[in-house]
Amino acid sequence: MINPYLILFITFTILVMSIYQSLIRQKVSSMKFFLVALYLFVIIVVVFFNNNVLDDLFGQGTYDYYSIFILAIFVIEIMITFNTSLLKVQHYDILVKMLKNSKFNIYYMVDQKERVKDISANFLLEIGLDKEDVIGKKISNILNKRIRISKINDIKSNNKSFQQWSQSYSKGFEKNLVQVQEIEFQNTVGETSVIQFMIQPVMVFGNYKGRIALGEKKTDLKLVSQEKELESIKEEYNEINQKLKSIFLQSQEGLIFINLLNNKMTLSNQASSFINKQFNDLTVDEFYDLFQKEDIGLRETTLQKLELNEQYELKYRLKISEKLTWFIEKGNKISDNLILATVNKIDTNEFSQSGSKNLDELKTNKDIEQFIEERRKNNLYCDVLFIRLTNIKEINNDYGREVGNLFISEYVKKMKESFVSNNGDVFRMGGTSFIITLTDPNKSSIIDNSIKSGKPFLDVQMNYGNISSVLKVSGVIKNSKIFGNIKTDLTSLKNKLKSLRTFEDKRPVIRDND
Repeated sequence: MINPYLILFITFTILVMSIYQSLIRQKVSSMKFFLVALYLFVIIVVVFFNNNVLDDLFGQGTYDYYSIFILAIFVIEIMITFNTSLLKVQHYDILVKMLKNSKFNIYYMVDQKERVKDISANFLLEIGLDKEDVIGKKISNILNKRIRISKINDIKSNNKSFQQWSQSYSKGFEKNLVQVQEIEFQNTVGETSVIQFMIQPVMVFGNYKGRIALGEKKTDLKLVSQEKELESIKEEYNEINQKLKSIFLQSQEGLIFINLLNNKMTLSNQASSFINKQFNDLTVDEFYDLFQKEDIGLRETTLQKLELNEQYELKYRLKISEKLTWFIEKGNKISDNLILATVNKIDTNEFSQSGSKNLDELKTNKDIEQFIEERRKNNLYCDVLFIRLTNIKEINNDYGREVGNLFISEYVKKMKESFVSNNGDVFRMGGTSFIITLTDPNKSSIIDNSIKSGKPFLDVQMNYGNISSVLKVSGVIKNSKIFGNIKTDLTSLKNKLKSLRTFEDKRPVIRDND
């Protein structure tokens, strides 16, 4: 029978080895500790309360089997502890060798009392001491005697500043946070050295046990200065970038960035709201999932053919809340792989008459009579161009009234840009009839020259998504000075307009001199 006190000692040793293994692995095995505690509890009962408790409960010889079991566990734990320690030492040796061959080849390790536990050969060269001279001594005391510190993190400092920082580190550090500390000093031979340390606290079961400082010596001071300047520029760039991103996201415009390299898009908050998305980033494929399939090809082709700084404009339909909505996208390729664009809804539902603000806010036939009268009264030049969009009915039948209204609105916009100037305007005379007042003789001259060609120069090719059609336009132009009764002459122009592009008169545009 093995002495119970020996088994008690062995069991306690197993507990100590388990704790040691947990410290090295930085991981606690709850099950293992529970079992060891159970073994310890059993042997304590045997030693201090009843030597025969195991034999009484489980039969004769149970204690002997239990003792052999504990001895076996003890041998296994010795092997595990030895293997774990050996592996840890090998890892440490490999790490030190790798550090010596890397740019981070300067380091020191101190305990919670600032005493040096290990230090690199390169750091010893800077302070002019052997390893035996520094182990166990406070790092600040060593540096005070051997080097003269001039700067810490680009701030004018001295050895006392480092000593104060070193002594207060254990109270002011943040767990798992790597602190960067750059020290500029004169070494033992009077040379200026700069070492940038990355400092990490060593924690054991939540308690501070020291720190490790791993550093890189900056040998070229000019290069160090350039690196700092670049770092400053980088920080400034990141700050500007964050501000621009914030402005971009908060913009009231529907803005989008398109990255052609990775096929990803970033949308402003407004653009995200247009397409009912709660996030600002999505892939181009996710964006195309909203598209009317026929409109995808045109957009892909347009973006692929874009040259640097080239602008583009696209109109397409997106399915928003189970309803197709027209959008207009205008953009510019600002770099080889980046496009900046605006995307906005083309509102076709807000206005009761045509569904287009551009049309429903136009002046009417009552306004044109007053306009012509004022121009004549003040002896001001004015040509009256009466136009009619002749094939809107066919467009409505082929593509729907919504598309027809979009075509009309776009055409009126183009006419304003091309012919209206010097207080001229566009007046709506009916569903597809408009009057454009030309107050610039040069604009009228262009129209007269075009009339002579006999070509339908007022016709326009219209494109919306994959929809493409020619909008056919007839026109009659007359100078306000030869108007008699304004209302009667406007009616006459309207009647002549109806006869154009027919079997009676195939001409698309004429000038009325009657």
